[in-house]
Amino acid sequence: HLAGNRPTIYKAVNGVLQRHRSEPTVSSGILSSVRASSGIHRVRLLPLLPEIGGADALELLLESTREGDSPVRNAALMTAAQWPTAEPASALLDLAKSSANPTDRTLALRASARLAAAENDPAKKLNLLQRTMSLASRPDEKRLALNELAALGTEPALNLVLDTIKDP
Repeated sequence: HLAGNRPTIYKAVNGVLQRHRSEPTVSSGILSSVRASSGIHRVRLLPLLPEIGGADALELLLESTREGDSPVRNAALMTAAQWPTAEPASALLDLAKSSANPTDRTLALRASARLAAAENDPAKKLNLLQRTMSLASRPDEKRLALNELAALGTEPALNLVLDTIKDP
């Protein structure tokens, strides 16, 4: 009977989280619910993890990127791009490097390029973007990294862009 109201239920959970984010019982309750969920229920709960933040939420999100269930894995990879810091980028690049699944690779590379924007240290940002560019094989994957390199605006970033011209 609640099945038809599931989107409303998830919206309500998100609303509670927005108002009571700093209360540990709210965050731990949501993390427990995500851990206990699977399939479409986990897909719907994963977007709450960046809102919660912290090591436990990140660990659960990265665990979900390795799920056997493709929709959960895809949702986790897309949610990772919404993380408030660049922290998951390195793990996503490792996944992109090791995955044989082209969708997983593309989602991981897109997420890592977006997350590089959240990195405050220019040297670390450049490193993330270099790694992303080295793994990118499709134009859209490279384009996201190139946009971030342009925003970085440093001489090493320019050199990396110029190297791309030689090897489109």
